[in-house]
Amino acid sequence: MTIVRYVRHAREFSIDTDELSSLDYLLQNGWSQSLQDVCAGVWGKVWDELAAETMKGMGLVAADPKKAPFAEFEAYLKANPDKAKIFEAAVDETAKTTELALIEKRIDAIKANKVGTRAGQGGDAVEVQIRALARENLPADVKARGFKMPKDTESKNALLDEYIALHREDLEAEAVEIVERRVALQAKLAAKIPTPPTA
Repeated sequence: MTIVRYVRHAREFSIDTDELSSLDYLLQNGWSQSLQDVCAGVWGKVWDELAAETMKGMGLVAADPKKAPFAEFEAYLKANPDKAKIFEAAVDETAKTTELALIEKRIDAIKANKVGTRAGQGGDAVEVQIRALARENLPADVKARGFKMPKDTESKNALLDEYIALHREDLEAEAVEIVERRVALQAKLAAKIPTPPTA
């Protein structure tokens, strides 16, 4: 049987299946999500980087670089719509090129079985999954103890770190299991991807 699990609000949802239609759906969905994940935030990051470079070239200095680093640049674009179109086109093209490169890199990693293992980048995958599980479980645990979650990000992160430290063994065991199942599904999908012929 192939077992897949998902945890939401400290509740686990799982199925055991070897039905081809179900496996095909899970593989396709996991494949799409994996490639979407590597593209997350690319456009915004490219916008920020190009805006910072353009501001530097213009000699434009932000009045409040911490809270509003691009306020002056945004005002400039608003006042110059033609320049704004050129800038946005440059962002779109750069983001597209970046995303395609990241997708190719992720596909290569999947084919080489380097996504979600304990070695190399896989260690990061396990840690990411540990934090994801902790985020799901922590609010219910805090509520059960009669407390409320802190509102500010710094306090939330500190509490999350404490929770992980206290429950690391259980969290890591579950995270490893989830990551290994994901790798197995990705490997099945990778086997379906034809390898381009070499010259």
